[in-house]
Amino acid sequence: MNDLRQTQEKFDVLVSESSRSNLESIIKKWLRKRASVEMPVKRKSLTPGQKKNLYMKQSGKCARCKEPMDFHDASDDHLIAISQGGTNELRNRRLVHGKCNSSKGGNSLITESKLGHGTILDQITK
Repeated sequence: MNDLRQTQEKFDVLVSESSRSNLESIIKKWLRKRASVEMPVKRKSLTPGQKKNLYMKQSGKCARCKEPMDFHDASDDHLIAISQGGTNELRNRRLVHGKCNSSKGGNSLITESKLGHGTILDQITK
């Protein structure tokens, strides 16, 4: 708490009262604008055609464990999870076994690489 008080005192010395209120006004406007723009991204299912294209591109193999998978068992996975700022664009999607997808959870590509699921490059190119 002491550090916060010292920081506030330094801030008060550096910034005059009028410019501080102007700065606070600018920050409040920016925060309001940011809050109105940043809508949470919702997960969208692949269309049957998109799923078929990904399945063929991956030669019927799970993108995570590289084992063959049945088309109907193929689960849609986001390379960069929606919770980590990923999108629903096709380039951010891949097909994996249902069990591979549930065990992956929201792991990042870096975490997956550390867990032995290939390099980041391997993960995004297969």
